[in-house]
Amino acid sequence: MKLCLFDLDHTLLRLRLDPIPVYAEVISQHGFEVDFNELERAYMESWDLYLTRGFEFPTDSEAYLHCAGHTLRLVGIEQDNARIAKVIMRRFEESKSVDAYGDAIATIKEIRACGLRIGIATGRWHDPSGDLEMVGLSEYLDVVYFSGMFGTQKDAPDYWMRLLEREGLAAGEVVLIDDNAPAVATARAAGITAFRIERPDSPIPTPDPVDLTDLHALPEMLESL
Repeated sequence: MKLCLFDLDHTLLRLRLDPIPVYAEVISQHGFEVDFNELERAYMESWDLYLTRGFEFPTDSEAYLHCAGHTLRLVGIEQDNARIAKVIMRRFEESKSVDAYGDAIATIKEIRACGLRIGIATGRWHDPSGDLEMVGLSEYLDVVYFSGMFGTQKDAPDYWMRLLEREGLAAGEVVLIDDNAPAVATARAAGITAFRIERPDSPIPTPDPVDLTDLHALPEMLESL
Protein backbone atom coordinates (compact mmCIF):
# COMPACT_ATOMS: atom_id res chain seq x y z
CA MET A 1 0.00 0.00 0.00
CA LYS A 2 1.23 3.49 -0.87
CA LEU A 3 -1.76 5.77 -0.33
CA CYS A 4 -4.41 5.73 2.41
CA LEU A 5 -7.50 7.76 1.51
CA PHE A 6 -10.10 8.95 3.99
CA ASP A 7 -13.58 10.22 3.37
CA LEU A 8 -14.24 13.48 5.17
CA ASP A 9 -17.72 13.92 6.66
CA HIS A 10 -18.70 11.27 9.23
CA THR A 11 -15.34 9.54 8.72
CA LEU A 12 -12.80 12.15 9.87
CA LEU A 13 -15.15 15.05 10.57
CA ARG A 14 -18.25 15.14 12.73
CA LEU A 15 -21.04 17.67 12.72
CA ARG A 16 -21.08 19.73 15.90
CA LEU A 17 -24.53 21.06 15.01
CA ASP A 18 -27.40 18.76 14.13
CA PRO A 19 -28.87 20.58 11.12
CA ILE A 20 -32.49 19.54 11.64
CA PRO A 21 -32.94 21.25 15.06
CA VAL A 22 -31.19 24.34 13.67
CA TYR A 23 -33.65 24.47 10.79
CA ALA A 24 -36.59 23.83 13.12
CA GLU A 25 -35.57 26.59 15.54
CA VAL A 26 -35.08 29.23 12.84
CA ILE A 27 -38.34 28.26 11.13
CA SER A 28 -40.21 28.54 14.42
CA GLN A 29 -38.64 31.92 15.17
CA HIS A 30 -40.03 33.17 11.87
CA GLY A 31 -43.57 32.12 12.75
CA PHE A 32 -43.79 28.81 10.91
CA GLU A 33 -44.40 25.37 12.35
CA VAL A 34 -43.41 22.19 10.52
CA ASP A 35 -43.46 18.52 11.37
CA PHE A 36 -39.97 17.41 12.47
CA ASN A 37 -40.07 14.20 10.41
CA GLU A 38 -41.26 16.11 7.35
CA LEU A 39 -38.42 18.58 7.83
CA GLU A 40 -35.89 15.77 8.12
CA ARG A 41 -37.14 14.19 4.88
CA ALA A 42 -36.97 17.56 3.13
CA TYR A 43 -33.42 18.15 4.36
CA MET A 44 -32.24 14.74 3.13
CA GLU A 45 -33.87 15.33 -0.26
CA SER A 46 -32.07 18.66 -0.50
CA TRP A 47 -28.78 16.99 0.44
CA ASP A 48 -29.31 14.56 -2.42
CA LEU A 49 -29.85 17.62 -4.62
CA TYR A 50 -26.48 18.98 -3.50
CA LEU A 51 -24.79 15.68 -4.34
CA THR A 52 -26.18 15.74 -7.87
CA ARG A 53 -26.15 19.46 -8.67
CA GLY A 54 -23.80 21.14 -6.24
CA PHE A 55 -21.22 21.54 -8.99
CA GLU A 56 -23.45 24.18 -10.61
CA PHE A 57 -22.48 26.70 -7.93
CA PRO A 58 -19.13 28.51 -7.76
CA THR A 59 -18.75 28.05 -3.99
CA ASP A 60 -19.91 25.62 -1.34
CA SER A 61 -21.66 28.47 0.51
CA GLU A 62 -23.85 29.22 -2.50
CA ALA A 63 -24.61 25.54 -3.01
CA TYR A 64 -25.61 25.06 0.63
CA LEU A 65 -27.72 28.23 0.60
CA HIS A 66 -29.59 26.98 -2.45
CA CYS A 67 -30.27 23.67 -0.71
CA ALA A 68 -31.50 25.46 2.43
CA GLY A 69 -34.02 27.36 0.32
CA HIS A 70 -35.02 24.11 -1.36
CA THR A 71 -35.60 22.46 2.03
CA LEU A 72 -37.84 25.34 3.07
CA ARG A 73 -39.87 25.12 -0.12
CA LEU A 74 -40.36 21.39 0.36
CA VAL A 75 -42.01 22.04 3.74
CA GLY A 76 -44.20 24.75 2.26
CA ILE A 77 -42.31 27.91 3.21
CA GLU A 78 -42.30 30.31 0.28
CA GLN A 79 -42.76 33.62 2.11
CA ASP A 80 -39.37 35.12 3.04
CA ASN A 81 -37.76 31.93 1.79
CA ALA A 82 -34.43 33.52 0.78
CA ARG A 83 -34.10 35.52 3.99
CA ILE A 84 -34.87 32.54 6.26
CA ALA A 85 -32.41 30.38 4.30
CA LYS A 86 -29.69 33.00 4.88
CA VAL A 87 -30.44 33.06 8.62
CA ILE A 88 -30.13 29.27 8.75
CA MET A 89 -26.80 29.27 6.93
CA ARG A 90 -25.49 32.08 9.13
CA ARG A 91 -26.07 29.85 12.18
CA PHE A 92 -23.62 27.33 10.75
CA GLU A 93 -21.12 29.96 9.61
CA GLU A 94 -21.04 31.68 13.00
CA SER A 95 -20.25 28.48 14.87
CA LYS A 96 -17.56 25.86 14.47
CA SER A 97 -20.00 23.50 12.79
CA VAL A 98 -17.53 20.64 12.22
CA ASP A 99 -14.76 19.10 14.26
CA ALA A 100 -12.36 16.20 13.87
CA TYR A 101 -13.29 12.96 15.59
CA GLY A 102 -11.08 12.28 18.57
CA ASP A 103 -9.27 9.39 16.87
CA ALA A 104 -8.71 11.09 13.50
CA ILE A 105 -5.41 12.94 13.87
CA ALA A 106 -3.77 10.32 16.10
CA THR A 107 -4.61 7.53 13.63
CA ILE A 108 -3.40 9.51 10.63
CA LYS A 109 -0.11 10.31 12.37
CA GLU A 110 0.41 6.63 13.20
CA ILE A 111 -0.25 5.56 9.61
CA ARG A 112 2.03 8.25 8.19
CA ALA A 113 4.79 7.06 10.50
CA CYS A 114 4.57 3.69 8.74
CA GLY A 115 5.41 5.35 5.42
CA LEU A 116 1.99 5.68 3.78
CA ARG A 117 0.90 8.88 2.11
CA ILE A 118 -2.40 10.23 3.46
CA GLY A 119 -5.17 11.73 1.36
CA ILE A 120 -8.76 12.89 1.42
CA ALA A 121 -11.36 11.59 -1.05
CA THR A 122 -14.59 13.47 -0.44
CA GLY A 123 -17.89 13.81 -2.26
CA ARG A 124 -17.98 17.53 -1.58
CA TRP A 125 -18.06 19.48 -4.83
CA HIS A 126 -15.81 22.25 -3.56
CA ASP A 127 -12.34 22.38 -2.02
CA PRO A 128 -12.66 21.52 1.71
CA SER A 129 -9.35 23.14 2.66
CA GLY A 130 -11.03 25.67 4.95
CA ASP A 131 -12.54 22.97 7.14
CA LEU A 132 -9.33 20.93 7.08
CA GLU A 133 -7.32 23.89 8.34
CA MET A 134 -9.94 24.78 10.95
CA VAL A 135 -9.87 21.33 12.57
CA GLY A 136 -6.08 20.90 12.35
CA LEU A 137 -5.95 18.16 9.71
CA SER A 138 -4.18 20.02 6.90
CA GLU A 139 -0.63 19.51 8.12
CA TYR A 140 -1.04 15.73 8.13
CA LEU A 141 -2.36 15.39 4.56
CA ASP A 142 -0.41 14.80 1.37
CA VAL A 143 -3.26 15.22 -1.11
CA VAL A 144 -6.93 16.26 -1.17
CA TYR A 145 -9.42 15.08 -3.79
CA PHE A 146 -13.02 16.31 -4.03
CA SER A 147 -15.84 15.65 -6.48
CA GLY A 148 -15.45 18.98 -8.24
CA MET A 149 -12.01 17.89 -9.47
CA PHE A 150 -13.50 14.95 -11.36
CA GLY A 151 -17.01 16.16 -12.16
CA THR A 152 -18.61 13.14 -10.54
CA GLN A 153 -19.52 11.58 -7.21
CA LYS A 154 -17.74 8.70 -5.51
CA ASP A 155 -20.39 6.14 -6.46
CA ALA A 156 -19.27 6.56 -10.10
CA PRO A 157 -16.29 4.49 -11.34
CA ASP A 158 -14.85 7.57 -13.08
CA TYR A 159 -14.07 9.18 -9.71
CA TRP A 160 -11.70 6.39 -8.79
CA MET A 161 -10.26 5.90 -12.28
CA ARG A 162 -9.36 9.58 -12.52
CA LEU A 163 -7.95 9.62 -9.01
CA LEU A 164 -5.72 6.63 -9.73
CA GLU A 165 -4.61 8.23 -12.99
CA ARG A 166 -3.64 11.44 -11.18
CA GLU A 167 -1.71 9.49 -8.57
CA GLY A 168 -0.04 7.22 -11.08
CA LEU A 169 -0.90 4.26 -8.87
CA ALA A 170 -2.44 0.86 -9.43
CA ALA A 171 -5.70 0.21 -7.58
CA GLY A 172 -3.95 -2.37 -5.40
CA GLU A 173 -1.66 0.34 -4.02
CA VAL A 174 -4.55 2.35 -2.53
CA VAL A 175 -6.80 1.83 0.49
CA LEU A 176 -9.98 3.78 1.29
CA ILE A 177 -11.90 4.35 4.53
CA ASP A 178 -15.39 5.75 3.90
CA ASP A 179 -18.85 5.75 5.49
CA ASN A 180 -20.67 5.85 2.14
CA ALA A 181 -21.68 2.29 1.23
CA PRO A 182 -22.09 2.93 -2.56
CA ALA A 183 -18.70 4.69 -2.65
CA VAL A 184 -17.05 1.75 -0.88
CA ALA A 185 -18.68 -0.72 -3.27
CA THR A 186 -17.59 1.27 -6.32
CA ALA A 187 -14.02 1.63 -5.06
CA ARG A 188 -13.85 -2.11 -4.40
CA ALA A 189 -15.14 -2.82 -7.90
CA ALA A 190 -12.25 -0.68 -9.21
CA GLY A 191 -9.80 -2.88 -7.30
CA ILE A 192 -9.17 -0.55 -4.35
CA THR A 193 -9.11 -2.05 -0.87
CA ALA A 194 -11.94 -0.24 0.90
CA PHE A 195 -13.17 -0.38 4.48
CA ARG A 196 -16.58 0.92 5.45
CA ILE A 197 -16.84 2.88 8.69
CA GLU A 198 -20.10 3.73 10.42
CA ARG A 199 -19.69 6.10 13.33
CA PRO A 200 -22.24 5.84 16.18
CA ASP A 201 -23.48 9.34 15.31
CA SER A 202 -23.83 8.65 11.58
CA PRO A 203 -26.92 10.35 10.10
CA ILE A 204 -27.11 7.74 7.32
CA PRO A 205 -26.89 4.31 8.96
CA THR A 206 -27.48 1.43 6.57
CA PRO A 207 -27.77 -2.37 6.85
CA ASP A 208 -24.61 -2.73 4.76
CA PRO A 209 -21.72 -4.59 6.42
CA VAL A 210 -19.46 -2.43 8.57
CA ASP A 211 -15.70 -2.90 8.97
CA LEU A 212 -15.10 -0.15 11.54
CA THR A 213 -17.03 1.94 14.04
CA ASP A 214 -13.96 4.07 14.86
CA LEU A 215 -10.38 4.31 13.59
CA HIS A 216 -8.51 2.72 16.49
CA ALA A 217 -8.13 -0.68 14.80
CA LEU A 218 -7.19 0.71 11.38
CA PRO A 219 -3.36 0.76 11.70
CA GLU A 220 -3.32 -2.93 12.63
CA MET A 221 -5.71 -3.73 9.76
CA LEU A 222 -3.41 -1.96 7.30
CA GLU A 223 -0.38 -3.84 8.60
CA SER A 224 -2.09 -7.12 7.72
CA LEU A 225 -2.62 -6.16 4.08
